Amino acid sequence: MKTEITLQYPIEANGTTRKTVALRRPKVRDFEVVNAIKDEFEQAVRLIANLSEMTPDEVREIDMADYKKIQEIISGFLGQNA
Repeated sequence: MKTEITLQYPIEANGTTRKTVALRRPKVRDFEVVNAIKDEFEQAVRLIANLSEMTPDEVREIDMADYKKIQEIISGFLGQNA
């Protein structure tokens, strides 16, 4: 099951406009992949890329307001307050 977020500020990706991002629930393996990355922001970018099947470069194009919504959803998956 995926959670879909409608982007307030759609992005251009591969010549098309992306208006939504669908996130799946994270698994332990997702954190194993990003754990080796030292920079916390880069960890977040890579985690979002893994969960959304987007490239890290596509994630970097997301507006910060939409990025915050995505982070809140991921925190909710983990049972954390945003």
